[in-house]
Amino acid sequence: MGRRGAKLLVDPTIFLKQHPRDVIILGALFGLPCLLILVFTKAPSLLLYTLLALLATSLLVAAIYTFYRVSYHLAAVTTLVIMAALTWGRVFLVLSAAIPLVSWAKYRLHEHSPLQIVAGIALAVAVIVIILYLIDFNF
Repeated sequence: MGRRGAKLLVDPTIFLKQHPRDVIILGALFGLPCLLILVFTKAPSLLLYTLLALLATSLLVAAIYTFYRVSYHLAAVTTLVIMAALTWGRVFLVLSAAIPLVSWAKYRLHEHSPLQIVAGIALAVAVIVIILYLIDFNF
């Protein structure tokens, strides 16, 4: 006897692989209201920039994913590590150890090629540099 109805989503990355355009819609649908809440509640600016960088990185990865696989996990980890160091100080650069660890795991699990891993990291760095340039961030 087969089970009918909606399938249980066990691995969210499967959804990204099968529906990259839907991820863009979901990111905008849920990410933009969160940004507005941070703006209207006058949240600390670096918290707002962190969410903006993560949302922009996620949407860009989903857009690129329609024609080339980029490591979303590495893009997200890189974004969060860099923004944590900018927000709370250089002591949080110790979190940067997560980047090679996640890279190694994704490679060993045959999830991504080295180029896809580097592309995810580079994409995150590029988004952060652009955002920091646009807001005229001073280190």
